Amino acid sequence: FTVAFGGGEPTLRRDLGELADFARSLGITPVVTTSGLGLSEPKLEALGRFEQVNVSLDGVGDDYARVRGFDGSVAALDAMRTLTARGVRVGVNLVMTRDTFGAIRETVHAATEAGAKEVQLLRYKPAGRAALADYFERRLSREQVLAFPDLLRALHHAGLSVRIDCSLVPYLSSDADLYSRPQDLERLGILGCEAGEALLAVRNDGKVSGCSFTAASGATTIAESFDDVSLEEWRAQRKSPEEPCASCNFRTICKGGCAVVRGFVARSPGPDPECPRVAAHADVPRRKRLVVLSEGAGTLR
Repeated sequence: FTVAFGGGEPTLRRDLGELADFARSLGITPVVTTSGLGLSEPKLEALGRFEQVNVSLDGVGDDYARVRGFDGSVAALDAMRTLTARGVRVGVNLVMTRDTFGAIRETVHAATEAGAKEVQLLRYKPAGRAALADYFERRLSREQVLAFPDLLRALHHAGLSVRIDCSLVPYLSSDADLYSRPQDLERLGILGCEAGEALLAVRNDGKVSGCSFTAASGATTIAESFDDVSLEEWRAQRKSPEEPCASCNFRTICKGGCAVVRGFVARSPGPDPECPRVAAHADVPRRKRLVVLSEGAGTLR
């Protein structure tokens, strides 16, 4: 059981190390994600108390700036080297966008050279500052979505430990080999949205939501959240999928895809509109029914 501290920037909290210690005292494994910027000695000491520290690195140089608005890649790589030298296990969080997708292998190589042992690939989601119209220009193209399984294979064959966030599971359905063996993915713990069930997000003010990319619910404690109406809606949306999800081999592991994307793009309940199978299903034109009336030797349509 894991608690993941994120932000904003978690190292701005003076009690960050104490939170890690408290989690361990409860038998919970603490991990944390940081930008790697401005890591003073007290911050480095606090990070050293976590099981793993993931540093955000969405690209190197201009690629980093395209995602974050500034180039923080030098500081991020320096932070990885410093933490690794202190014996801290380091990973890297990498948000994939249309502009940076082609350079992911180079970014991952730079991270591993700096000491990263694991890469966590993240889907670009329309939340926070990304919930703007330009989201549609920055999300992965259809061609890139279809190329995603091959990217995973390439990174795996390079000997790197690779993880994907739950919202990326629908992208694997385009791969014939993976699509035929969903049970293998499930055994590896590769599952879609678990919001409101195995996953819960708690803000620093104590309010709860099913997913860290959505607004908090009315619940103010974890105990209240189990009966919270909004969290029940998260759970319910995965129980009655429509086509093409209803007959999809991935249904049990994908769980309908990302609700955050669906809410922003489709503005209505239903499957993840960026899933390659859903996109292909939507492209099939509706067959027009022809009513044929026979009248003598002629035919009227």
